[in-house]
Amino acid sequence: MDGPRILCLVTTSPTNAATKAVAVNETWGRRCHILNRQGIVEVYRRYDGQYDWLFKVDDDAYVVVENLAHLVDDDAYVVVENLAHLVSQYRPTDPICCLKGSGVVVGDARDELGEPRFFHFEPEYWLNPYKTIYERWAPMKKYQTYNYSAGMKCCSSTAISFHYIKPDAMYVMEYLIYKLRVV
Repeated sequence: MDGPRILCLVTTSPTNAATKAVAVNETWGRRCHILNRQGIVEVYRRYDGQYDWLFKVDDDAYVVVENLAHLVDDDAYVVVENLAHLVSQYRPTDPICCLKGSGVVVGDARDELGEPRFFHFEPEYWLNPYKTIYERWAPMKKYQTYNYSAGMKCCSSTAISFHYIKPDAMYVMEYLIYKLRVV
């Protein structure tokens, strides 16, 4: 794979190994330079120097790895600046601690049209022009840095990830993104 080397750290559990983890491995996970389901400390020990970027994601997300690679290749978004420092701050009882004081900065990953690329829910929550995500899940509003639109203007044409994707839907997305062609 040309471009930046991306290590995809997919958090999963034994109960999801035969479903979600398999779907990730058979769909978008194949496009990562390294796909790993171990913790961040093990990733650092085992793969230090073998990747340019670390992308941590849950096993129920679908990722368009090529769009992620394009984003980080343009230096528009820094996922982790210094993994060694991040690992040194890691505490298993408080996994969030490693982001505090580590130098990780939350950036604006919207595209040049201001459309978002990372999504907390599956595409149908964003694409329906008649009912916004905020109507479906009101608490979402307080966690947003910027507002999302409903309908076809909801999402960047270079979207990177959608969360809460069921394994069957991962295969559907794989087909729609990589196989379906208009003739």
